[in-house]
Amino acid sequence: MNELNTRFVYGLRLIGRGVSAGRKLCAVLNLPPFLSKLAFHQQEKKLLSAAISIGEKIMNDAAKGIRQLKKSIHGTVNCGVSVDGTWQRRGFSSLNGCVSAISVDTGKIIDFETLSQLCRKCNSKTEQQNVELQCNHHKGSSSSMEPVGAYRTFERSENHRMLRYTDYYRVGDSKAFDAVKDIYGKDSVTKLKCIGHIQKRVGTRLRKLKSRNKGLGGKSAVIAAFFHCCSSKHQPKHGQFPVGDESWCKFQRAKASNIVYQDKSLGLPLNIVNTIKPVYMNLCDRNLLKKCLHGKTQNPNESFNAILWQVLPKEVFVEHQTLRLGAYIAVVQFNNGFQGLISILNEMGIVSGYYTIRGQKIFDNERIADSKRQSLPTAKTCRRKLRAIRKKRNIKIEEEEGITYKTGEF
Repeated sequence: MNELNTRFVYGLRLIGRGVSAGRKLCAVLNLPPFLSKLAFHQQEKKLLSAAISIGEKIMNDAAKGIRQLKKSIHGTVNCGVSVDGTWQRRGFSSLNGCVSAISVDTGKIIDFETLSQLCRKCNSKTEQQNVELQCNHHKGSSSSMEPVGAYRTFERSENHRMLRYTDYYRVGDSKAFDAVKDIYGKDSVTKLKCIGHIQKRVGTRLRKLKSRNKGLGGKSAVIAAFFHCCSSKHQPKHGQFPVGDESWCKFQRAKASNIVYQDKSLGLPLNIVNTIKPVYMNLCDRNLLKKCLHGKTQNPNESFNAILWQVLPKEVFVEHQTLRLGAYIAVVQFNNGFQGLISILNEMGIVSGYYTIRGQKIFDNERIADSKRQSLPTAKTCRRKLRAIRKKRNIKIEEEEGITYKTGEF
C-alpha cells in the first residue's frame, strides 16, 4: 500500500497536480478516501530525498562531461553557462522563483537554485515572540531572486561541480551579472549576449520608432536584414550579403549560378529607410557584436522553465518543499528524458515495472519525433505563414467590429 501511495503521489506531481486533485480522482473512480494533506506531504518528502540524490548525480555527470570535453577530468576547468531566472507568478510579485545554469557546451543543466519568500515558521507566533530562527528562505524582493540565485550557483561551482563559470550568457534585463562578475577574482567572468535578446532589441526599438512616427509600418524590417528590406529592382542593395551558392540572399545565389535574378520587390520608401536606419546603426556597435559571435541563445533555459512549470503549474501556489521536488524532477527529465524519471523510483527501492518502462520510452520517442518534425524548415515556414494569416484575419475582423472590449471604455 505504501508503494502504491508513493507511485500515486509521484504520478500526480508529474502531471502537475496535488492533494486536492488526488481526492477528486479517487472519488470519481469510486476508491477509498485519498491521503490526508499531512500524509501527502510526507510522501513528497520521501520523493524529494530520492530526487535530490538522482538529480545531483545527473548534474555531476553533466559537469563531468564538460571536463571531458575540455580534456581535464580531475582539475577545475573554465566553461560558459546560460543563466536564467523564472518565477511562478508574473509581475515580479511571485513568492517562488528558480534560477537555472545550463552549459553552453553540452546543453545540459548543471545547477539550479530555488527561492521562496514563504516560511511557515517565520510567519507563526514564534516570530512575534522575537525568537530568531535559522531560515534559508529568500528575504529580498521577487525581482532580486535572479541575482541571488545566480550568485549561489556561481559560489558553489568549484566545490560542487569542479567548474568555473567564466563565460556568462544572459539577456540584458537583470543585475545578476553584477553579482557574479568578480566571484572568482577581479573581472573573472565575461558577459556574452544572447542573440535572441539582440533580435528583441531591434524589434523593441522599431516598435518605439513606429509609435513616435505614426506613418511608419515597416513590419518586415523587424524580421529581415535592413538592406535586404531596402533592396528593390530599381535600387538593388545586395552587396552587403554573403556570396556563393549557399548564401541566404537569392540574388547572390543566382549570381553564383550564372542565372539572371528577377527582383520583383518594390523595397521600402526612401523616407522610411532614412528613418529606421539609425536603429540598425546603433546596434552595430563593435563591442556588442563581439559578444554575439558565439551564436548562442537561452532557448535551453526556456525549455527547462517550461518543464518546471508543467510539473508545478503557475496557477497553483506550492511551498518550498514542493518547489524543490518539482525542480529536481524537471532536472532529471531535462537531462535524461522521461526514462530518467524511473531512476527516482529505483532510488526508493521500488521496482518500476514493465508498463512504467514501456510508457516512458514511448514518451521519449514521441518527444524526439515531434521535435524533429517541428524543426524542419518546411514546418517552420508553414507555422510562420499560418501565424501571418491568422493575424491578418484578426486585424480585419477587429477593424470591422470596432472596439468591443477595452478597460474603462464603456
